[in-house]
Amino acid sequence: MRISGNNTGAGLPSLVMRRGLGALPPLALPTGVSLRAFEEAWGPAAWEHIVNTAFGRDFAFGEKMRAEPAFRPERILFLEQEGSPAAVAAAWQREKWPPGTGYLHYVAVLPGARGQGLGYWVSLAALHQMRREGNASAVLETQDERLPAIKTYLKLGFEADLAGHESYEARWAEILARLSAHSG
Repeated sequence: MRISGNNTGAGLPSLVMRRGLGALPPLALPTGVSLRAFEEAWGPAAWEHIVNTAFGRDFAFGEKMRAEPAFRPERILFLEQEGSPAAVAAAWQREKWPPGTGYLHYVAVLPGARGQGLGYWVSLAALHQMRREGNASAVLETQDERLPAIKTYLKLGFEADLAGHESYEARWAEILARLSAHSG
């Protein structure tokens, strides 16, 4: 079974990845990078700029984040370089996941800041926030073509969830083969 492109557009569900939150690496940000939680004065515009630029589509902060029951400013985390937001991730909650499960949501890095590990660090900051809120595990959903993101999630200790859809096993086999081919 050959799977490629954006499979969610082909009617296939997003891929699911999970990890426990008991043993997280320390949050030791690189020199020149700082962590900042959402603030009303600049947060909506910064979130939209990063997410819309990274994904190449228009997302409205109010619709995608503020309107959600999970919205709390401390759950939306930014990494800044030279005082300017460059990456974002949310330590979210979703009713579809069991209590005690945090949801890694809208991880995005500006194109000019990619390749510096910011996706890893902002995701790790979100995982630490989930744990502070009492969650024991984390889950995320992603698409097959997001290989750099998947590589980051694997580095963070997330594992593929093969249950839930008949396509998952073949899709993950292809993704892991593609990642292996790119690393060698």
